[in-house]
Formats: sequence, C-alpha cells, structure tokens
Amino acid sequence: MINFSIRSKTIRLGIFISTLVIAIILVFQLVWLKEQYDFEQKEFDHSVIKAIRGLYEDIDAHAYYSNHLNDLIDNPEPHLYLVKIAMPISGDSLSEFLHFELEDFSIFTDCYIGLYSTKAKKFIYTDMLPSAGSEEKEMIPLPVGTTQYDHLELYFPNRSEYILSQMNFWIVSSALLLVVLLLFGTSLYFFYKQKFLNETQKDFIHNFTHEFKTPVSVMSLAADVLKEPSIVNKPEKLATYANIVKHQSAYLHSQIERLLQFAHTESRQL
Repeated sequence: MINFSIRSKTIRLGIFISTLVIAIILVFQLVWLKEQYDFEQKEFDHSVIKAIRGLYEDIDAHAYYSNHLNDLIDNPEPHLYLVKIAMPISGDSLSEFLHFELEDFSIFTDCYIGLYSTKAKKFIYTDMLPSAGSEEKEMIPLPVGTTQYDHLELYFPNRSEYILSQMNFWIVSSALLLVVLLLFGTSLYFFYKQKFLNETQKDFIHNFTHEFKTPVSVMSLAADVLKEPSIVNKPEKLATYANIVKHQSAYLHSQIERLLQFAHTESRQL
C-alpha cells in the first residue's frame, strides 16, 4: 500500500511538471507569434515607405523633397498613409506608377488611393489598385485625413488579413504544436488513469487474497484436528474446533457477500 502511494505521488508530480512545461511552451509560442506579427507589420510599413519613395522618383516630385521621407508621410492609422503631394498631378499616371511600385516591393493586397485637394476640400481623384486574384472590383469610401495640405491617400483595408496570410506557415506550425502538446497531455492523463486502475486492481486482489487465505488456513488446521480418531472422545475439543470451522465459514461467507456487493456497486466506476 505504501509503494502504491509513492508511485501515485510520483506520477502526479510528473503530470504536474509536464503540464507546467506545456503551459510555458504555449505562452512562449503565443508571445513569439505576437512578436512575429509586430515584425510583419513593421516590414509592411517599410515596404509601403519604399514604394512611396519610388513613387516620388517616378513623378519627380521635387516640390516636396526632404532628406527625411518620414516628414512627407503621416500614418494616423495602421491601414492609412497620407503622402504630401504637389498639385496639379495626373491621377492616372499616379495610379500606374504606384501600382508598379507596390508590386515591386511585394505588397500584394488591395490598395485604394485618393488625391485630396485642400482647395476643393474633397478627393479630386480616386482609384482602386487590386492585388492579383482580388475579388474586389468596386471603389469604397475613403477615410478623410485631417491634414492642412494636399496629399495622396493610401488605404489598405485588408492590411491585417494580408499580414496574417504572410504568417500562414508559423500559424499552422504553432497550431500543430498545440495539437501535439494537447495529445501528449491527454496521453499522460490516460496513462496515469490506467496506471492508477492497475495498481488499484492489484491492491484490491492482494487484500482480498489475504482475507480469504487466513480463514482457509484456520479451517484446514481445524479439519486436520477433527480427522484424528481420538477427537471423538473429547467432546469439548470437538465442539471448539467445530465452532472454529463454523465461525471461519461464516467469515468467508461474509467476505464473499462483501465482494459481490462491492463488484455490483463499483462496476461502473471501475
């Protein structure tokens, strides 16, 4: 019984440590995915800025020349970029150049553009630059940036989905790792349960074997005494050993009833 207790504690400790390790792995995996997502967002921003730099070179926009490109670009929201631009400018040429630059820097997601005039206080030109395989065909309303200068607006409504699609491999691998860890944890649980049931069965058999073995040994000794011919001449001794046999028989009967009752009431739980 002591050995079983020690083994149970050892197994429970192993399951606890394994669960703790699995939890730590999952936390690190989630933190790593978050860092990877942040990294992909920064890469997206850098690619957009590079595309805008290429656009400035294409249209030869010297009127807004600056040594710091960030001075020419505002990013009020993650999916929205406001680019200073000199008016007047051809919207069609702008669309053509920008579409080329976005593809050149591997930005394959729908981009909606608009030329905003502070003088007209509205968009004087809008267009949609679809990515390869895009199902979107219609223009959507563009958010109006609160600026005091003429600007080109770049709007990426599917930015988050696009970044997540770039992380498909890492997301799938993380999901597979999660499944493997869950299967491992489930296997540990069932192993512990099976081990517990096996030890319980062995302990149960050992206890009942002892309970049956003792009265059988006593009855065997009493039978040997009762077989002696001289026992007939000793009625008191005969009665004593007969009572012993009767008592042990009653004890065995009670143990058998107890076993049958236990098997009946605990069969479902076992």
